Amino acid sequence: MWNKRFLLGLLGIIAALAWNGVRAESGVSDKEIVLGQSLGLTGPLAQLAPDIVNGSKVYFDAVNEKGGIFGRRIRVVTLDDGYQPTNTVKTVRQLIEDDRVFALFNLTGTANVAGILPMLEKEKPPLPLFAPFTGADVIRVPAASHVFHIRASYADEAEKLVQHLTTIGVQRIGVLWLNNGFGKDGLAGVEKALHKRAQAVCQRSHPA
Repeated sequence: MWNKRFLLGLLGIIAALAWNGVRAESGVSDKEIVLGQSLGLTGPLAQLAPDIVNGSKVYFDAVNEKGGIFGRRIRVVTLDDGYQPTNTVKTVRQLIEDDRVFALFNLTGTANVAGILPMLEKEKPPLPLFAPFTGADVIRVPAASHVFHIRASYADEAEKLVQHLTTIGVQRIGVLWLNNGFGKDGLAGVEKALHKRAQAVCQRSHPA
């Protein structure tokens, strides 16, 4: 699921910052680093959530078995937002104010992540967010120094899809998209890739 070497390096950097006193008052002690994740354990993505949660747990357990990061074990607080952006704002506020997490990860959904970025930016310094589960450009442009992406963007994925289809001779491409941030970002990526090749989208539709 993740690039493990990149993730471990990222956590090492975060822990090193904590060692030097950056955000040392929140989520970092001599014994542990507290991370928070909010995602749809219930709701439309409930079937996907266990894979995300369990995959990260297996990896962090392995890191802890080897002594953690600079002697600090990783402890994860997981909250369910039902994949509802309004709930994500509430759960992230709880993670920051009540659980005092040092950083967030695995936040899922374009609108969900976009909705909490202003909250993270208000922290002094901004609260780190790594591995958000969205490839939308609205989360990436302009780049934020405290947001660390691991997955490809939707635009990159659409580019590769269109590249492959046009390479094998497909000249007409229809797009079925969801009328939300995720769908619109994916559609824009396909249109950009087609425009690059002097082609146009033949069909654009979404649920009523």
